Formats: sequence, C-alpha cells, structure tokens
Amino acid sequence: KERALAREIIDLIRGLFGVEAYEEWTPERPNNLKVRADNETLARVFKAMVPGDLYVKRVPGVFFRSDDEVRLALLLGWMHGDGYADMKSGKKRCARIQGVSASLTLARNMVALALSCGLRASCSRRKPRGRSRSAYDVYLSGPKALQLFPVLAGQVASAGVRVSSTDTNRTRFDYARAV
Repeated sequence: KERALAREIIDLIRGLFGVEAYEEWTPERPNNLKVRADNETLARVFKAMVPGDLYVKRVPGVFFRSDDEVRLALLLGWMHGDGYADMKSGKKRCARIQGVSASLTLARNMVALALSCGLRASCSRRKPRGRSRSAYDVYLSGPKALQLFPVLAGQVASAGVRVSSTDTNRTRFDYARAV
C-alpha cells in the first residue's frame, strides 16, 4: 500500500514539476518510507506552501476557500499518508477512520476541513510514548465518512453492522448490530 502511494507521488512530481524523485528508507526507522526529490527550486516551493517543521504544520488557507471536492481530496490524501481505516474486531464491532499528526494545528485544520465537508470529526491528544512528543489523533465518523472508504464500507456491510444514525463526535465509529 505505502509503496504504491510512494510510486504515485513520484509520478505526480515527475508529471507536475518535471523533476525525478525516488523512494528512501531510513535504516533506523524501517517503517518510515520517504519520497525525495533533489531539486532546490521544488524544495523552495514546498517550503513556501508548507512552512515550519512537523510540529507546526498547517493547511494553507487557500484550501479552506476551495470547493468540497478539493477539500475532500486533501483530507483523503492526508489520511492515505498519515492515517488508516479498518474494522475493529472483538466483542464490540466497529469501523475506525483515524489520522495522526505531530502538529496540533494541522490536526485541528483537518477537523475543520472535514466538518466543512459535512463529515463528523473530532481530535484528541495522544500522550507521548518513549522519547516522542505528543501526537494528535483525528477521527472521522458517520455514514458520510464511511462512504469515502469503499473497502471499509464493504467490510462493514459484510460484517452485518450498520452505521448508527445518532452517531455524534465520538473518538471512533460506534455501530449497532444490524437486526
């Protein structure tokens, strides 16, 4: 999944900017796949569009003035890179759509984007683990959010659960057993 996403990003960089990019794995962080493009001009463009480091990221204002399709595409792109959608097994079956960021501002911006598109969304702080800092989880819930993830929607349907129409901003989807 991640390698396919990296390949897509590499193709986009080549197509949009005419710059070659490549995958990079860091031995000390084996779960961290990066896409790099060694081009100073492109680096300046991204630095101007997304200033700061991972702790102070934010969504550029232009996206808040964009139409629903663009806002949803940004939200989904972020979720594909820093989130997941899956079925939680166990006694209480539920679907979970969650993204994570080290930046509180970015997490709040993603919640605002989701809410502006009519999705249910919430944000919570995750306590630091080991040497890491706090992280911020963004949760999407409700029928409209589930529609954004067709594979997960199929899992929900085949598991015999339905989305509660009274679902509010909870930290995860809560599904009632279908009768």
